[in-house]
Amino acid sequence: MEPENKENLEKVNKEQISKITPQAQHELQSPSEFEQKPKAEQTNPGTGYGIAALVFGIISIVFLYYIIISVLSAVLAIVFGFQAVRKGDKGMGKAGLMLGIISVIVTFLLFLFLQVLDVSLFTIPSWYR
Repeated sequence: MEPENKENLEKVNKEQISKITPQAQHELQSPSEFEQKPKAEQTNPGTGYGIAALVFGIISIVFLYYIIISVLSAVLAIVFGFQAVRKGDKGMGKAGLMLGIISVIVTFLLFLFLQVLDVSLFTIPSWYR
């Protein structure tokens, strides 16, 4: 391309750009609606702890028959529940915390009840021998 044509082209481009309104210039510079960047997910930092508390709370209630599993999962539900509530997950954290506390209380009451009846949980039934 010849130098004269380049100068004329640049002159025409500058004139056309100067005719564009400031709003149109801004729209040309900003990304269009279809080229939007994906939004970052806004999750609560305590959500993982809340889910863990709820899962361990449910496990502790389901396995009340097995005292060791029930107590261990209830303690984990209580710990994760406190962490979830502290980090901001009020719903699942509180639910898991309450399930853990209820499980510990019910397990303790069952243990006392069985001790009063003098029933051993770790004996093999006579029909099984």
